[in-house]
This record gives sequence, structure tokens and C-alpha cells, in this order.
Amino acid sequence: MILLCSYLFITLTLATSYVLLLVYIMEHWKIDEEDAITSTTDKHTDNLRPIISILIPARNEAENISACLYSILPQIDKHLPQVAELIVIDDHSEDDTARIVSDTAHPKLSLLQLRDKLKNRDNYNAYKKLALAYGLENATGEYILQLDADIIANPDFLSTILRTIDVHNPDMIAGPVIFTSDGSKFQDFQSLDILGMMALTATGIKTRKWFLANGANLTYRRGLVSFSDSDTASGDDISAIQKLSQASQSKILFLTDKKGVVYTSSLETVSKFASQRLRWGTKNKKMKGLWTWLIMGIPFANIIWLIVHPIAFILLGEVALMIALLHILFKLGMDYLYLTDVSEFYGERSKMRSFWYSSVAHIAYIGVIGVMSLFAKKYTWKDRHVS
Repeated sequence: MILLCSYLFITLTLATSYVLLLVYIMEHWKIDEEDAITSTTDKHTDNLRPIISILIPARNEAENISACLYSILPQIDKHLPQVAELIVIDDHSEDDTARIVSDTAHPKLSLLQLRDKLKNRDNYNAYKKLALAYGLENATGEYILQLDADIIANPDFLSTILRTIDVHNPDMIAGPVIFTSDGSKFQDFQSLDILGMMALTATGIKTRKWFLANGANLTYRRGLVSFSDSDTASGDDISAIQKLSQASQSKILFLTDKKGVVYTSSLETVSKFASQRLRWGTKNKKMKGLWTWLIMGIPFANIIWLIVHPIAFILLGEVALMIALLHILFKLGMDYLYLTDVSEFYGERSKMRSFWYSSVAHIAYIGVIGVMSLFAKKYTWKDRHVS
């Protein structure tokens, strides 16, 4: 009887906490009055001075860098006086990334080679951070727009960033990143997963309860953020926003505006996906704050408890099956409402066609990668073994 009561209590506690977390996010993540100004203001109040430098660290991105540049360069042409430069920092690419950038003619575009900065390329760990640091040394804009080399920017992306700076004068803007899909269930799952993360990120920033960011779409005032060859290869985005959030007067925004989206391709294989999410997981375990641990711990604990249910059925019989079904109903019901809300807002409602597959894949992903990230010290990314 004690075992049954304990099992029921834990299940109800976890299910309730999960429901409350998603309800809280759904109530806070969408456009508020401040964002509405950004969405509806078309006239720039800036005095057309060079205000922004764009940094794109790149390694082995020959397949993506042209599309990335040609989604940004026409937008720069519309705002030439306000863009100081677009700097691509090549991180020891072993393909044609550097050549493609060099062959792309544009007055604002320049290429830096990280090998020219590092004396011994084998003595470092956080290459992307070092590439960003090198870019910052050469940037002159008041603001830095940091992008990944595999993104495609919304056609009104740069206008939206500049308008947000003009109107709000922020210290940092965390922007939305959306995964594209080829229509497969596996890629739809990745798209839904990142959409859920965008709402989670938006809520934390808007309420100042937790601070997450994605380095594929991040803008910050130059001088407030710095990078070095730290103890982790990943986490340039998380460490930057968390350090800045510690200053009580800092103004950090999440750009809910749909025009501020950048798109990147979902990964094609499970092995690449696992490597990416293991990398993300290793940086997450270094985050601090009660709210941060709650928003990571509640979903993780619920997933682990779903795995416990079969064991409980063996020990407790049919009553455990009823409790397990109740837990699953609460979780899937809230997941469906939550992801429908976010996907409809970003015009990605079609991805919900793979919701049931994604629900199962998410359990496996969190259960396996989540546990591995707690113990992993090294992983492979961009053909490197890093930690």
C-alpha cells in the first residue's frame, strides 16, 4: 500500500508540475505590448549611422554558406549606411567555404581566417568562441549580429533587427530559429522540438525567470559580450546571455516577431542529431538558477517516470496501468496544445502531422541523450573531438 501511494503521489506531482509549466509558458511567450511596437513600426528612427556588424563563424559550410550570404546581402543593400560590415570567420575549413566567401563580391563582406590568429591549431578546444572573439576584434558596429553559416534569413530579417534596436535600444536580442523539414517524420520531430524551445526561451526572457538563447540568431551591444577558449567548446550563446542577465539593469529582449526568424535545415541522420543534442546538453548542465533547473528538470523527470511505469505495472498490476495512462494523457494532451499554439504562430502547423511520432521520439531522445549529457565529457562536432 505504501508503494502504491508513493507511486501515485510521484506521478501526480510530476504530471501536475508539467501541466503548470506548459500553461505558464503558453500564457507568457507570445507578443506583448513591447513586441507589438516592433511589429508595426516601419519607419526607422535611427540617424543612418553604421550601427551593426554581422559575424558569421563558419567551418566546412561549403554546402550552405552561399545560400546564407545571399539571404543576407540583399538586405544589407537596403540598409548600407547602417551596416558596418559582414565578417565571415573561417575556422580551419577543409572544404571550399573560404573560397566561396572570397569569390562573393560585396563592399561590406570580408573574410577572416582563424588560422592567421591561432599559432597552434591543436592546442585549443572552443574554436567557435575563438572565431567569434577574432570577429569581435575586427568589428566596428555598435551592435553585433551573430549568425550561423547554415541559416537562411527571413526577407525582412535585418529590417526587423534594426527596427528593434531603433525602438528599444536593447543590450541583447535573442531571436527565433526554426528548423526546415523535408516532410519526413524525423525532420518534423526536430522542427517541433525547436519550436517548443523557442516558446520556452521567449517566456524565460520576457519574465526574467530564466535565460536561454541560440547563437544562430543573437544580437548584442558590442563590449558587453566576450568569448575565449573556455572549458567547454559549446555554449557561446548560453554563457553570453546568462552573464548579461546578471546585471540588473540589462535590457534583454526575445524577438517574437515572425519577420525576425532565421531558418536552418533539420539534420538528416540520427547520428548527426544525437551529436548535436549531446553538444547542447553538455552546455545546459552548466546553467545556474532555480528556475533554469526547474524548466529542464520537470520535463526530464516526467520522461524518466514514463520509463518507470512498465516496472510499476509488474509490481503493482492493473492499478499502475491506470495511473500510467493518466500520466501519459496529461503529458500528450498538454504537448499537443502547446505545440499547436507555437507552430500555428510561426506558420509551421503542417509539422503537427508528425505529432505522435514526435511524442515517441521525444521520449527516446530525452531519456537517452539527456542521461548521456550528464556524463559526457567529449563529443564530435564539425569533424572534431571536443569537450
